Amino acid sequence: MKDLGNRYTGSSHYKYAADQMHKAGFDFFRDVRGDGNCFYRAVAVGFITNLAMRRNSKALLELASM
Repeated sequence: MKDLGNRYTGSSHYKYAADQMHKAGFDFFRDVRGDGNCFYRAVAVGFITNLAMRRNSKALLELASM
């Protein structure tokens, strides 16, 4: 998250928001292409990442079989 704050050195608002997210427990971020489907892509990637980090292999296998 520190890297995210460093990207927006010209804007104190974005740097403040990145610092607040880091303090709230968000440890990392992932850039998502802004092509109109970015919301759905971000939710799907976040969901699958969450399952993988929790090592929920049963849920991952069920998702893969869809």
